[in-house]
Amino acid sequence: MRKARVYQTPSGHLRVVNPNWNRKPAELTDEQYSTFACDKAEQGDPTLQGLPKIDLPLTDFPEKTRLLGGKPYSVRNEWRLVAGRVQIDQAAVVASPHFTLARAIQDLDAELAKPVPDVISIVRLQRQIEIEREKSGQTFDKRA
Repeated sequence: MRKARVYQTPSGHLRVVNPNWNRKPAELTDEQYSTFACDKAEQGDPTLQGLPKIDLPLTDFPEKTRLLGGKPYSVRNEWRLVAGRVQIDQAAVVASPHFTLARAIQDLDAELAKPVPDVISIVRLQRQIEIEREKSGQTFDKRA
């Protein structure tokens, strides 16, 4: 069974090491390769050494994550280890500036996809996106 190693930081956030399965030698089983690759990654990154860790099957991660081949999304900072499974802390997601920015961009795309988009809604959403980008430090030089 394919596994990834999860490290829990002192702040409660998670760091995940997922082996590159395309590089697995044919003579190793999935578990042997997972252990080998995760141990090698830990040796190369001193910040992982000493952290509590657990090896979890990829099915124990939230759906639609990069680990399972789904679309990447910005809530991985809100992952928490609960009862041996990785779960998303929904309260932290709603408070996340990335979530607000992503939601505003999604709403703008939906408004623009309408047959007759509302111009006022578009302007409001564009302004909201600008504000969220300024908050998160993603500003753009308008002179360029």
